[in-house]
Amino acid sequence: MKLALSAKKIGFLAVGALLAGSLLVGLVVVWSVMNLPKLDNMQDYRPALGSTVLARDGRVLGEFYDTERRYLVSMEDVPEWVISSFVAAEDDGFFHHSGVDLFGIVRATWANLKAGGVVQGGSTITMQVAKAMLLSSERSFGRKLKEVPLAYKIEKNFSKRQILYLYLNQIYFGQRAYGIEAAARVYFKKTVKTLTVAEAALLAGLVKAPTSYAPTRGPVRAKERQLYVLRREHELKLITDEQYKTALAEEVKVYPEENPNDGPAPYYLEHVRQLTTKKYGADAIYRGGLTIETAADYDLSRTAMKAVKNNLDDLDKRQGYRGALSHVATETQVADTLKEIKGEVLAKKFGYFILPTKLPENFNRHQYVDFTLGRLKSQDPTLVDERKLLLPWEKYRAVVTKIDADGKAADVAIGSIAGRLPIAQMRWAKHIKPPELSNSAVINKVGDTLKTGDVILVKPVLPISEVAGEPITVSLEQDPLAQSALLSMEAATGYVVAMIGGYSFGGSEYNRALQGERQPGSAFKPILYSAALDKGYTPSSIIVDSPIIFENQGGEGSSLKWIPENNSDKYYGDTTLRTAIINSRNIPAVKLLQEMGLGYFSKYLRALGIGGEFTPDLSLALGSKAISLLELTKFYALFPRLGLRIEPVFILKVSDREGKSLEEYSFKEFQKELSARWLDFKKKQDDGKPAPAPAVSEAEEGPIDQAAKIASIKQPPTFDDPLRAMDERTAFVMGQLLQEVVQYGTGTGAKALRRKVGGKTGT
Repeated sequence: MKLALSAKKIGFLAVGALLAGSLLVGLVVVWSVMNLPKLDNMQDYRPALGSTVLARDGRVLGEFYDTERRYLVSMEDVPEWVISSFVAAEDDGFFHHSGVDLFGIVRATWANLKAGGVVQGGSTITMQVAKAMLLSSERSFGRKLKEVPLAYKIEKNFSKRQILYLYLNQIYFGQRAYGIEAAARVYFKKTVKTLTVAEAALLAGLVKAPTSYAPTRGPVRAKERQLYVLRREHELKLITDEQYKTALAEEVKVYPEENPNDGPAPYYLEHVRQLTTKKYGADAIYRGGLTIETAADYDLSRTAMKAVKNNLDDLDKRQGYRGALSHVATETQVADTLKEIKGEVLAKKFGYFILPTKLPENFNRHQYVDFTLGRLKSQDPTLVDERKLLLPWEKYRAVVTKIDADGKAADVAIGSIAGRLPIAQMRWAKHIKPPELSNSAVINKVGDTLKTGDVILVKPVLPISEVAGEPITVSLEQDPLAQSALLSMEAATGYVVAMIGGYSFGGSEYNRALQGERQPGSAFKPILYSAALDKGYTPSSIIVDSPIIFENQGGEGSSLKWIPENNSDKYYGDTTLRTAIINSRNIPAVKLLQEMGLGYFSKYLRALGIGGEFTPDLSLALGSKAISLLELTKFYALFPRLGLRIEPVFILKVSDREGKSLEEYSFKEFQKELSARWLDFKKKQDDGKPAPAPAVSEAEEGPIDQAAKIASIKQPPTFDDPLRAMDERTAFVMGQLLQEVVQYGTGTGAKALRRKVGGKTGT
């Protein structure tokens, strides 16, 4: 009887516990439903979009985004086979259920119970949209409870096509690619509308685990997943037999992750980022989807970068060789290094890998390279000669494999490509240690600098021999320590068409074109001569080019002397200002500043807007005042602009994601005014009334009168026009003198441009 009562009690307790549990679950479900997020984010879908930066011709210079690289794509641009691949991979009942796949949830629940944790999801595409847009990414039963009612709610408020639109633009594909369009661009360098069935299946397979299934990192798993998606598509009759066979046979090209800003103008991009972030805020720049049109010229930026690199390489070679990158001693080390170099050669030439249709289980990166190269050779038989893979402007790592007994050359291996390094292509590689690079430091044998096993940098030497299999001749290279900058600005518009701030943005983000100040040397002299013209001197004014010594340079009683010299170490006696600037004579410049007076010249610099601190001494004549490249460029622009100031223009237009203009630069009115001033100036000349230099010639006035006039001018000229920085006559005369520098003086190298050009050398 007691046992029966006990059993009865146990039964009541069990029923009570079941009811209590059911009530608790019910309360949890009710609470979850009552606390569902609103669908506002979905109804007004405005996801984070990076900002795109365009060159003047509309080509993309780069992009600004934080963690999400996304490009919105409409469903009209998404092929049906792309939709099919995601349906097959993630939710084959998508077009039939109401947001929830109950069988899938039961299957996932059972798997999770057996595992003792959350290891599998039963989420439909609709539930994934709910999770991605309205819930956290935490894998928990609480989140699942919300996913289910949210999915039903979404299905009631959105069509299947609208849900797919949200899904395909929101999901993550790895490598910071969010949305199908970004994934297509990142992995295949294509737009979504041009994806093949095989490529779409590869992307659909990524969603489950973007890092594990990335075709560049895990090609075996990526291929297995792609084949699964294709098989499901075929089984569900979402693709035809022909599409299935074609996709199975397709060897997909996949691209490794790269920086979209690693183009021809990284320093320009960074400056634009700083300007726009300051004005619009970081959120607008990284997530607001702005379009920023710049004044940059894509091709000129590329040319500028090449010029900076080439000149720095040449300069660095004059300093000597700092040694090999590294050294490999064992056969295994050599073999592994050559495999790495082979991949580097392939990446520089093509930039992609070809994913085979069938992969061995332990398929590695080196096999990836070998397979890709083999396929490329079958497509282009000329590549059987692997020397054709080398680009003449690129530097490559190479291993020294043998040095000739006579020391006249060395054999090198650039991956699987045989190279030959003759002594003639490395004579520059003098040892840096000697205090003076005399003849004793000259390299006469390869072994003086290199040894077998050294890993070095080389560059192909043109022309390449037509004899197949013959080693390619290479030159010894190294990356420079020195830095440089280049800034190119249109004088008429102020458009900065190219700006290079250093040898490599990856190596140093410091922008030497804007941030760096250095002594410009003789490039500063046009400022001095402009001041002289404004003080009453003329191009025919005489300065005596003769030795001069400045005593007490260390203070009163000091024995320190300063003895300026001409570059030629010669003296030329009576010298006109014209001759002095054409030939960049130092002593006339110093004496000219001494005559003008440091006080006058200091005021002149301030009037021009040249700021910063400087020591008012006579070394200013030789360019001791530190100045940025941008400041110097703005000054030189005064000459073709007849003295009108200019501000650099980097950004032409900024538009929001809807295309509405937020700002736009227009130079039309200013250009019109500048053109009118030039016409007026030329008309005066044509009428026989040319605007003279600020002072008449000595022949007309006489040296005594001219000297008196020069002495009477105590202050730099001032102008009512705020745009005017220099007298138009001074600007015109200086412009003519700088053209003569190119025609007859130190700047004759610029004559190679074969156009009307003025300039000044600076040393």
